[in-house]
Amino acid sequence: MEKVRQLGRLVNRNRRALAEFEIVFKLLTFLVAVPLFSGCFRLIMKITGYRSLTVENVREQPKHHPRCGTSFLFVVIVVSILISSVLFSFVEVTNTFARMGLHILLLPVIVSITYE
Repeated sequence: MEKVRQLGRLVNRNRRALAEFEIVFKLLTFLVAVPLFSGCFRLIMKITGYRSLTVENVREQPKHHPRCGTSFLFVVIVVSILISSVLFSFVEVTNTFARMGLHILLLPVIVSITYE
């Protein structure tokens, strides 16, 4: 039980660093996902266009798919960072599990704000 308390104290002392890490991690995840998905979107656009599947035909297609979920995820990430920053600047939550619970409770609010 003492190790859990030590871990809790360590998290409380480094709360700002953990928040900055969370922001950087979310942005890096998005930056890695976009190039991967753009190639898939081009391929899907080509397949649904009923033209022959060649490299030249795929390159002609736009990188953005009309029903792209990646742009929606980017908006969700940005809005969640903003709402969390505003909320947790006013509400001091020191318990890690309580903070995680508040993040989960905020998900419906964030998704309802960012819904297309």
